Amino acid sequence: MKRYTLTECYELLDVDPKTLRGWLAKAGIEPQVSKADPRVKYLSEEQLRYLAKEHERSLERMRQGPEVIPPSAYKLLMDQIETLDRQAAGLGNRLEALHAEALHEVAELETQQKAALESLRAGVALEMEEIKRVVDLQHRQHKSLMDLINAQNSQLDQVRERGEAAQAYQTQAMEELHQALLRELRQAVDELRQQIEALLEQRVREVYNALEELKKKVAADLTGFTQRMDQLATQLEHRSSNRKGN
Repeated sequence: MKRYTLTECYELLDVDPKTLRGWLAKAGIEPQVSKADPRVKYLSEEQLRYLAKEHERSLERMRQGPEVIPPSAYKLLMDQIETLDRQAAGLGNRLEALHAEALHEVAELETQQKAALESLRAGVALEMEEIKRVVDLQHRQHKSLMDLINAQNSQLDQVRERGEAAQAYQTQAMEELHQALLRELRQAVDELRQQIEALLEQRVREVYNALEELKKKVAADLTGFTQRMDQLATQLEHRSSNRKGN
């Protein structure tokens, strides 16, 4: 019994491959595979006539017999198929290499980002340590000032005990001195608080600016990477189009 390749079936039934696949699926027909070349599938004459009858197609061209392909043309066709197979394999390897390269670049970018974040965290930690040191120093100065005030109070008590005659005058003078010291203390504390707030605000701005710069750098790196991937995809599509055109 004669056999007809799927390509010959398309031509004899005058249909496109998609339509023929639909007919085969509807009729429950599975094309047979050539033992000589697994890439070649065919139908028997009986199956072909069944499809033609079911879909009211004429097989007048089949009576003329199949077209004989010259050996040289068949060999050239097989050589072209083998060449296309090799090119497809090479393209697949190239795609795998590009994919691996892209994954490597993404990993490097993530490593750089992590390193930058760690460096930023370390810088913030150092700045916080410096702020803490300044606050501790100011606290010690405040304590020294309070000790001085306490010493002054003690001296006031001693002076008050020297004589009742000058007690009122001395008390008033010492009170004025005490108030002056308290005003100076409050002023010193206010200045200290303002300095600390200004320092903290400056450090926060510096940290925020550093984070913004890092974010811009990471965004720029990601944009460059995306553009590179788009260029690679465009090159691959261009090569694929050129090969199909050839």
